[in-house]
Amino acid sequence: MTLKLFVLAIIFVLTSGAFFSHYFKRNKFITILAVIIAIVGTLFLFKDIISTLKYDVIASLNTNDTQNQSTDKIFNDSLSGGSSFVNDSIFLESIKCIKTEDLIGNDDVVLKNGKNEIIWMESMNDGEEKPLNLLYKTSINLSLYEKDGSFWGDEDDYLGSKTIEASNDSNKQGSQAIYFDKDGAVYKLNYRIGEK
Repeated sequence: MTLKLFVLAIIFVLTSGAFFSHYFKRNKFITILAVIIAIVGTLFLFKDIISTLKYDVIASLNTNDTQNQSTDKIFNDSLSGGSSFVNDSIFLESIKCIKTEDLIGNDDVVLKNGKNEIIWMESMNDGEEKPLNLLYKTSINLSLYEKDGSFWGDEDDYLGSKTIEASNDSNKQGSQAIYFDKDGAVYKLNYRIGEK
């Protein structure tokens, strides 16, 4: 449960209590204000719950995408002479949070491909590094976001976009990194082009 969801739940409970308080029954302005706050708080609460469920479902569907393969399969195929990992393939190895966008707590990090599809989503904090284990056989456009969107005016924070070009050129192969550093955050994505 996010901090925002907790705050919305507290606002809902506090303002709903105004309906049952003897003091508020005598003051119509405060009662109407409490009703408005309760309705708005409830709407944002449900919006956050629906948004979280939607992201979870999309992320779970995309992890089953046949375009992406697990690390074990990639390494086993490449070691056994299989064709899954060819010289110009791009393997997204891991992502490291150097600095979160949120001042307090974790970032809910969302990585999207060029089609704006979620390909990976995790909660991260400063210093954490998490595996991606995604394989692409062509160049890929990546965008990183910190998921918000629960409050009006608090849309998902855009942390940057990068393109990784597949290449058969041996000078452009090997382990590399790109950085996403917009909106005060810094994330390092480690990837590899071609076989090790």
